[in-house]
Amino acid sequence: MKKFVIIIIILFSILDIVAQDSPRDSIQTNEVYEEYLTQVKNKTLINRYFLITMIVIFVLSIVILRQMAIAIKTNKQLAKTNEKLNKANKKLNHLSRTDTLTQISNRRDLYERVEYEQKRFQRSGKNFVVIMCDIDDFKEINDKFGHDAGDHILKSLAQLIKISIREQDAFGRWGGEEFLLLLPETDIEGGVIVAEKIRKNISVTPINYSEEEIPVTMTFGVAFYNEPMELDECIKKADQALYFGKQKGKNCVIKAPYDDQPLLSDIGKHARKSDE
Repeated sequence: MKKFVIIIIILFSILDIVAQDSPRDSIQTNEVYEEYLTQVKNKTLINRYFLITMIVIFVLSIVILRQMAIAIKTNKQLAKTNEKLNKANKKLNHLSRTDTLTQISNRRDLYERVEYEQKRFQRSGKNFVVIMCDIDDFKEINDKFGHDAGDHILKSLAQLIKISIREQDAFGRWGGEEFLLLLPETDIEGGVIVAEKIRKNISVTPINYSEEEIPVTMTFGVAFYNEPMELDECIKKADQALYFGKQKGKNCVIKAPYDDQPLLSDIGKHARKSDE
């Protein structure tokens, strides 16, 4: 900045020298000399105004460029901050919808997905199935093998069920040892087929924990949403069918409205929409 001020002073000095360096000897009369001097002064004044204008423009340009550089830097910092905030929000949203133990959907996420299917039914009449399932005698397993074994069983069953359903299906932990499955565009018979398939896989797959093979079974209640009803009513139907299955001996699949006996999967002729 000091150099810049020195340059300005030098420029003004040069203008003053030019103004003073007039060819007095070549001028014949005072009138002509004064006229000439006036022209020189006017020219010098114009030059000064021009120089001042250029200096102002130059200074303003420097200020503007500096502000633009600051703005660009600030925008980059804001973009990075926003990116971090978006990632943090996505992570928080994921955590708020995920069961911490099993790393599958939690009750909140499941309920919102079922709500979405209910609205889709209202728009386009597409049916869906809700399945409630519960680990049989889970308290006895915890008492015998310990709560760590119980947690291991919950995580193992979550993965086993997850690989048994379609990509568009939803599955999560409803609470405790109870899980919920949502099968879009599926009829009641198709829902029973899926539930029975999962039930069989679980019943023939003992879970290994600490050099122990722990036999596990589950009971399933299947409800069909094919007419306008409250969402809680549909879920309650599946839960009641599950409870009925527990009373009838467990390790079975019951559809709502339930019959007097546990339902066996002898309905292979009914097709469920697959991923194909």
